[in-house]
Amino acid sequence: MKKTKVKKINPQQLRKMIIEEIETLAYEEQELTVDQAESAELAREKAEDIETVEDAWAGGPNLVHAVHWGDESVDDDVTRGQEIMTIGVAESSTSKNTGDTLVNEEYKNEPYFATVRSPEVQEMLLNAGFNLSGESDDPGVMGPGEWGMFTPQSTEEAERWIQAALDLNAALDKAVEMIEKGQITPKYSDQSDLQGAYYQIIEPVQFRYSKLGASDTEGREAAAFGLETRTGKEWALDPYR
Repeated sequence: MKKTKVKKINPQQLRKMIIEEIETLAYEEQELTVDQAESAELAREKAEDIETVEDAWAGGPNLVHAVHWGDESVDDDVTRGQEIMTIGVAESSTSKNTGDTLVNEEYKNEPYFATVRSPEVQEMLLNAGFNLSGESDDPGVMGPGEWGMFTPQSTEEAERWIQAALDLNAALDKAVEMIEKGQITPKYSDQSDLQGAYYQIIEPVQFRYSKLGASDTEGREAAAFGLETRTGKEWALDPYR
C-alpha cells in the first residue's frame, strides 16, 4: 500500500489559518452600506442596456469606436513616453553672488523653504562658505543641501544644519586622507576601504545629527558619492575579483 505524505502544521500556523478564515467569513457577512447598495443597483441597470457587438474580440483594427479617449477627455495633448514632474530641488550655483535660492523659481514662495530663504540664514550659508542654494561651489566639499538632510524649519535648525555639513565635510576629509594613506582596515572582508572609512569615521558624525536626517539613506548615499568622487575608488568591492 502506497503511503501518503502528510504535511504537518504547527500550532502557530494553525492559529494563523483560523484567524484568516474568521476574517474572511466576517467580510463575506458584512452588510452593504446604502451607498454600496445604490452603486450595485445602478451597475445592474446599466448592464441591462449593454448590447454585444459581434466579433468585438476578434482583434485587428476593427474597433467599434476607434477613439483615443485620452485626447477626448483633456484639452492638452496626452504625453507619450515617460512623464517627469519638476520638483523643488536645489540647483547648483556657479557664484555666491548670483542670488540663487534653495529652490527653483516655480517653488520659491513655498512656505516650507521660508527659513532657508530668510536673509539671516542666507547670510549664515555664505559665512560658512556655501552658496545661497545650500550647496558648495567646491567639487570636493558638500553643502548642507547636498548631505541629504531635512530642510530646516527654524533659524535654530538652520544653524545645526549648517554646522552638521561642516562637521561632515571634516569627517569626509579625514576619511579620504586615511584611505589614501592606507590606514583603513575594514571590519569585514567583503567591505571596501571606502565602506570601512565610512563606518569608522563618517557614520558616527551622521548619527550625531540624526534628528536632522543626516543618518538616513540619502545621507549615506551622499557620503558614498563624496568618497568615490574624492578617491576615484569604487564604493563596493567587485564580488568576482
